[in-house]
Amino acid sequence: MKNLFNELFEGKELFNVREIKGLLKLIATKRVQLEQRKIQLNEVVANDNNVGHP
Repeated sequence: MKNLFNELFEGKELFNVREIKGLLKLIATKRVQLEQRKIQLNEVVANDNNVGHP
């Protein structure tokens, strides 16, 4: 799926239904991972901002 994802960005225009479904699943998974990472980074920033402040 990662290879198909790269092909998508390189301009490949034709995908079959199975490939499209796989790409949609990969994109959904990556979106969840990015959202989780965003939450983690926001927590780190919040903790850094609170260090030394009672």
